[in-house]
Amino acid sequence: GVIEFQYYSIADVDVTKNYSTVGIESPDKNDGLQVLFNNTYALGAAALDSGRVIRFTTEAPHNYVPSLNLEVNMIPTGFALHPVYPNPFNPTATIRFSVGNTDLYSLHVYDITGRLVETLADGHLKLGTHEIVWNANRHSSGMYFVEMHSGSIRESRKMLLLK
Repeated sequence: GVIEFQYYSIADVDVTKNYSTVGIESPDKNDGLQVLFNNTYALGAAALDSGRVIRFTTEAPHNYVPSLNLEVNMIPTGFALHPVYPNPFNPTATIRFSVGNTDLYSLHVYDITGRLVETLADGHLKLGTHEIVWNANRHSSGMYFVEMHSGSIRESRKMLLLK
C-alpha cells in the first residue's frame, strides 16, 4: 500500500555538514527508495519542508508517465564501472558495471593498503549491464576500492564502509 512521512518542522540540518538521509529501506538493506542522500535529492523529489508529506506507494498516480529509459536495450561499446550505491555503505554495496565486448574482465575489491580482499568477477561476461551486491560484513570499517579491468584498461571507484 502506502507509507507516508510527514515532517512537522524542518530545521537547517546542514549547518554542521551532517547531511540527512531520507528514504525507506528493506529489512535486509538490499532494496529501497531514496529521497535525499548527502544533500542530493533523487530526481523529481521536492525539497524537505515543514508540513511536507513524502508518500511511498506501490501504485502509480493517475498522471504517471514512465521515462523512456533508453539504456534498457542498448549494448555498451566498451566497459564502464558505474558509481557504487549506496556510498558510504553498511554492510552491502551495489556495484554496477557495463560490458560491451567479449574480452576477459576482472572485478576486484582492494583495501586502503592495496591488498586484494575479494574477487567479484573474473573471466568472460555476458554483454550488457550487470549488478553485484558486495557484502562486506566480515571486513572492518574503512576505505575500499573496486577495480574493473580488461586488457590494459582499468577503472576504479572508492567505497566507504561504515559500521
